[in-house]
Amino acid sequence: MRYIQTDELSDEVRRILFQSTSDPFQSKAWGITWRPMDRHVLIYEDNQPVSHVGLVRETINVGSEQLAVGGLGKIITVPEYRGRGLAQLGIDAAVRVLIQEWNLKHGLLFCFPPLKGFYEGLGWVARKEAVWVSQPRGRIALPFPSMVRTWDGGEWPCGEIEIQTFPW
Repeated sequence: MRYIQTDELSDEVRRILFQSTSDPFQSKAWGITWRPMDRHVLIYEDNQPVSHVGLVRETINVGSEQLAVGGLGKIITVPEYRGRGLAQLGIDAAVRVLIQEWNLKHGLLFCFPPLKGFYEGLGWVARKEAVWVSQPRGRIALPFPSMVRTWDGGEWPCGEIEIQTFPW
């Protein structure tokens, strides 16, 4: 097994990772337009990409505060490799990028309800406040949980989250 980081994914890597089903992130029903990732952490086994975690860097508003965050998204492991802890390894590697390379103290991800327990087990905390994002049809509140994490011992600020871009 090996890790790589890249700013771009080839069409072949995209096909292997994201086209194993017609809706790999179970998100089509939500009708959300997603933002592209700034960086990708890939786990390879036998020279094939088997797991992916995307990263973005963004400044958001939380209540009355501006906050620099690292976002995780498009987290997936191809079906035949699931259950081996590869997503957790990819998330750990992505968090190291956020802390060590991007010098960020806060993380934000969006998850679908069945995955909430998985992320909680990795130290992410669900927020109850609304998360407002941009969409082609205007500003909307996301209809699924947001989860946050801090790495400097500080607290996540109180208040609704406002993101001026598409979610990730």
